[in-house]
Amino acid sequence: MDRIDQFKDEFRFLSNFWPVAVRLEDDEFPDTYRTVEHAYQAAKTLDPGERRTIREAKTPGEAKALGAVVILRPAWDDIRLNVMRGLVWQKFTENPPLRAMLLATNDAELVEGNTWGDIFWGVNTKTGKGENHLGKILMDTREKIREQQHAVLFAKRVAPELDLFEDMLKRARVEYKKDARNGNVVFTIPSSGGDGTTDATFGKDGVLLSIEGYGY
Repeated sequence: MDRIDQFKDEFRFLSNFWPVAVRLEDDEFPDTYRTVEHAYQAAKTLDPGERRTIREAKTPGEAKALGAVVILRPAWDDIRLNVMRGLVWQKFTENPPLRAMLLATNDAELVEGNTWGDIFWGVNTKTGKGENHLGKILMDTREKIREQQHAVLFAKRVAPELDLFEDMLKRARVEYKKDARNGNVVFTIPSSGGDGTTDATFGKDGVLLSIEGYGY
């Protein structure tokens, strides 16, 4: 499977219309939104009333229609990609079944092909033109999830004595870099005493290929 060119049937879970609870970080309401589409449309405005109306919309299609007529917040076009990245990240990292389904697409190109002419988030199936930003965000999310899994393997197989590994990773004390030529990922982690580092190289499938550096 080299390409998924529409988010329907068995790949409908890739759509923003898929039911999943997500939040808006700047929202005064503690309640979640029922789809990424609901949350994204609500994020367009800072008006609490408009957000409430969108949050209570019964369908993502209704939420989308409501979002088309809200009072846009300042500089919306400058932040909309980051808003979508955050919502898609929530969708797949906080829901293990969805995360597994996304990873199961392997390296397929994800293209949000559509017939309604959205050439910003997707690609018009009639013309083949479009920027496919949603597809790109999904592929980037898939890659970052893989990198996180590499990190977990690293913790378990290379440095099990470091109880604070996950905290170190969040604080960016663990660094990684990807080799564009072969897809291998190299993690660099400091020793517990801070007097050296260890490099562990993982293949794309998560298999540990080599360990070099402090203590090895």
